Amino acid sequence: MPKGAYLFIAFMPLISLFPIPPTVFKNVAKAKQEQRKKQTDSDQ
Repeated sequence: MPKGAYLFIAFMPLISLFPIPPTVFKNVAKAKQEQRKKQTDSDQ
């Protein structure tokens, strides 16, 4: 297995110990939507 897979397996339990707060997750989702809008606007 590549080293990246080992790192991923090592950090998954740590990520589950510290769940992402819902407000932060919503902000990230909002930012992604805004980026998509900007990309589609610039593509046209």
